[in-house]
Formats: sequence, structure tokens, C-alpha cells
Amino acid sequence: MKNSSSQYLSRLDHLRFFAAVIVITFHFMNGVDKAYQNTFSVEDIIRLWIANGKSGVTLFLVLSGFLFTYLAKAGEKKIVYGQFLLNRILRIYPLLVLVFLVIICIDRQNSSPMDVFRLLLLQLNTGDPGTGWGNHVLPIGLIWTIAVEFQFYLVFPLLMRYVHENGYLYLLGLIAFINVFKLIIVLHAGNEMYFNLYHSTIGRIDQFMVGIVAGIIYLQKKEQVIKLFSRYGWGILAITAVLFTVLFKKEFGAPSLFISMPGFLLEAILWVAVIFSYMHMALPMGEHLNKVLCAFGERSYSIYLLHYMVAEAVLKLYSFAGFGVITDALLNVFLLIMPVTLVVADMSYRFVERPFMAMRGSYFK
Repeated sequence: MKNSSSQYLSRLDHLRFFAAVIVITFHFMNGVDKAYQNTFSVEDIIRLWIANGKSGVTLFLVLSGFLFTYLAKAGEKKIVYGQFLLNRILRIYPLLVLVFLVIICIDRQNSSPMDVFRLLLLQLNTGDPGTGWGNHVLPIGLIWTIAVEFQFYLVFPLLMRYVHENGYLYLLGLIAFINVFKLIIVLHAGNEMYFNLYHSTIGRIDQFMVGIVAGIIYLQKKEQVIKLFSRYGWGILAITAVLFTVLFKKEFGAPSLFISMPGFLLEAILWVAVIFSYMHMALPMGEHLNKVLCAFGERSYSIYLLHYMVAEAVLKLYSFAGFGVITDALLNVFLLIMPVTLVVADMSYRFVERPFMAMRGSYFK
């Protein structure tokens, strides 16, 4: 991903890795959420952020919308639909198919040809009462995000073409319309529909579109964005962190109408502020560290998809306990889970993903 905007692209790779890390921390918080006391102490705020590490999924989705919009120059470049989808298949499906075959292997006696249709028709965010297909066999419930993201890819080139012809106000209207549907869903089926929205395209599509809007703003106002966020990035990031804390406090606990509608949207907007800030703020970072973070970011798909099954295997052998709720969680994540996951993810990237990535071609005319 090196071009004339290499610094910009490298910072996005950093953010991909960061998103994977906070999701992993959330998945192995080991009771941190139960220890939360709803105070403003530093320890309690740390608990709150760890307990809301699922927000890293939102960061992934916003980054996707932002990056693809930037590469397409908000529709100025004409996207060849078939090649675009082929590129996404070559990037996503090799590792996904491998994981799928592992699940079939474990649950061979209960598997059927219908499972193959679930993979081909991008229905991996269904089939489990809590998360994604296959989670009852292997800790792979987060596979639901792959289905939702690919469903977005199906419409992205069409959105780009229409936005280029009609302007980004169309996207704002579409975001509003989607949220009307969310309201209808929750009013009909109750606040528990939050969990269905959370795992579905209807619930998440506005977060992709926030990323698209951010990409358009960045392309149209690039000099102003760079000037603002390079000068005030640290301050904006601090304010964003406070707003995230307030949002997380509002979202903590039982589902509500708030988190089913504006909650998703506000979360995505706050991540845009983080993206813009991190892209251009001054950081005490050498080239070596930048390369390491880029390498981790390139492997973020493997890290994200494989970490749960790897972690469960690691924790069967050993886990830290008895040092305190937060300390146990952080020790397990950063001393056990992350190092092993990074090794496995590197193997996946080198031997499964990269050969197929090399087959991709340009999808712009």
C-alpha cells in the first residue's frame, strides 16, 4: 500500500492494528465489566474502556469506508465492479475458507451442504443466537463481521457512482433513512433488537457511510484537515477520548433505544476524529517502529479472525490469575495471547493470504 500518500496509508495500518488490539482486550477482559462501578476514577474509566473494546469493530468499518473512498477519489475514478469484487474475494476468502473447513472438520457429523451456501451467500452473521455461524463449534463468532463487511462491498461501487453524480448529501439522507428503519425495528421488536442490529448490515451500514463521508471531506478539504489536525490533533484526541467515555457510560448496561439508533452513528463519528488526528498529529515515532506497526496492520485481518481460537488454546495451557481484575486481563492479553496470535497471524499472512493477494489487479478504469 505504498504510494505518494505513504505516511497517510501507514498511519491507517497502525489504526487497523490498534482496532484489533482493543477488540482482543475486550474479548478477554475476564470480569472487568463486572468490576465497573460507574465512577470517574482512573481505574474505573480503564474498566469502562476495556469493557467497550468492541468499539474496535466500528473503527474497522469506518476505516474501510474511508480508505476505499479515498482510493476511488470519491467516485472520480470509475470502479470496475467485477474486478473490485474479485479483489475483495482474493483478499478475504482464502483465510475465511480455511477457517470454514476447520469448523467443518470439527463438526463433520453435523455439517451439511447448506453450510457451504452460508459461506457463498455471505450469511456468516447468522446461525448463532449470540454472534456468528460456527461459534458453537469453535470460538469464531466474530466471523459475523466478515459477512457484514463483504455485504458492504457489494454496494460500495454503486454508492460511489451515485455520490459522484449527486453529491455527498445523498449519503446523509441515506444515513437518516437507515436510522428510521432502526427506530421502526426497535419500536416493533423491543430494545433487545440492539444485538441483532449490532451483528447485521442494517445496524452497521451507517458506520461504513460515515467513513465514506469522512473520505469525501478529506479529499475536498485536505489542506484544511491537515492544518487543523496537525496543529490541534492532540487536543482533539483528548476531547474525543472524553466524549467516548461519556458515550460508553451511556451505552453501558441494558440495551436502550439510544444505543440502537444514534449510538452506532455517534461512535463512528468519534472514530473519524481519531482517524484524522492520528493521520496528521506529530508522533515520537522512528521509521523502524512505523514499519513494525505497518507490518502488524497488514496482518490485522489474520489477527482479528484467528485471535479467539488461538487465545482459547493458549489459555488452556496457562493463564495469569490472582493479580487483580484489570491486571489479569492485561497480562493474559499482552504477555500470552498477543505474542502467540502475532506469530500465527504472520504465518497466515505469508502462506495463506499473500499468494492470493498477489493475484489482484487494478479495479479502476
